[in-house]
Amino acid sequence: MKDKNLMLFGLDGSKSSLKGLWIFFAIYFGATLFAAVLTPPFYWLAQYIQSVDPNFMGVDMNWLLNKGTEAFFDRIRYVPIVLGLPLMMKMCGLFSLKYIGLNLSLSNLKKFAKTFFVGFLTAAAIFSVQYWNAQKPTPNARLLLLPDTYSLEFSQNGSPQKFAAEVPDIEGEKRSELTLPNGEKIKIFQGRKGRHGPERWLRIDAPANCPIVSAANSKGEKISVSNISKKNGSQSFFKMALYSALGGIIGAFLVALLEEVIFRALIFRSFYTAFGAALAVALSSAFFAYKHFGVPNSIWQNIDGGLLHAEWYTGFVIAYYDTVGVFMTFDPVIFAALTLFGCVLSVLYVQTKVLWGPIGFHTGIVATFMVYRDIFFVNPNPEQKFWFGSAALSDSVLAVAILSLILIFQLILGGGFWRTKAKTST
Repeated sequence: MKDKNLMLFGLDGSKSSLKGLWIFFAIYFGATLFAAVLTPPFYWLAQYIQSVDPNFMGVDMNWLLNKGTEAFFDRIRYVPIVLGLPLMMKMCGLFSLKYIGLNLSLSNLKKFAKTFFVGFLTAAAIFSVQYWNAQKPTPNARLLLLPDTYSLEFSQNGSPQKFAAEVPDIEGEKRSELTLPNGEKIKIFQGRKGRHGPERWLRIDAPANCPIVSAANSKGEKISVSNISKKNGSQSFFKMALYSALGGIIGAFLVALLEEVIFRALIFRSFYTAFGAALAVALSSAFFAYKHFGVPNSIWQNIDGGLLHAEWYTGFVIAYYDTVGVFMTFDPVIFAALTLFGCVLSVLYVQTKVLWGPIGFHTGIVATFMVYRDIFFVNPNPEQKFWFGSAALSDSVLAVAILSLILIFQLILGGGFWRTKAKTST
């Protein structure tokens, strides 16, 4: 029999209902249609405002437009979802912190802290192994540098070759090439980090037989060229980690809160009310993975004007590819890792009976990822990426293995590990 605490509409565990799924998918597809219709006019409006006032109300309109029509589609789709969320929660009998699983208590805060720590350890384990194994030299390097002239040394067939590369004070991006004595090309990509930061990034793509071995600025100071390298060598690791963690934890918590309310409190419980625990965990987690794929970048090459152009039908094109994109860019490792991540979060919800458990684990994972990505550039070769990933939780066999072990651990121990001494409030 199903757990009454996880049922919707006040049903007891002996009942089943598809009503929650019908409500959710009505809101989801309605929001998709809403965004498909309104994306072009909102993009046109932004273009008009940019032509009149490029810095409208302090917003850089060029920066906003350069996000592209897909970003406009995503933001517009959230409007009816967020507005419809309270209505759906009321219809499902979840219109209170207690019933949704967000009631505050010492016991629940302990669950959040414990699962956050486990999430942090999980991500730290994955990234530590990734960092260790990606230290093997590759031909590529990506550095975050202040504007200056840098001396780059390559090893061509065992013979050192030195070149100068300038990192100018530029607003956009710049591409250039260096030609080696044997005629091979070294591609250099340069750009600004963020809108206001002084640092510029420099990515060097060299032939496989000619890896970069060293770099130095105009003062002769050496700079790391590891394929995982610190983004800013002028700051201490502790200082960078502290600043990144402060923003990362807040941002990760907000992301986790929103996604857990939608995917666990609503979608999972809708499946649970209809089909029971096992199918609910599997189906809601597969949907969670599916929604993380999105629109393939390749489609914009075949659309007139690309990502930065809108016609009346653009929103419908985005909606179509957002729906079928997973089948065009399907990666079994990524899909498996994301599904397992969703399973871990769903099982946590079943075992703790409150959202603070999955929110804590989700926050710990995402915050660690944000700090890691903010401090390091990761550029593994294809073999390293397959086994260990590229500064992401979901793109490696390692992630699949660790998440599988966590899920097995959860199922063996049941909810015992997450229990606290204080009585759990449900």
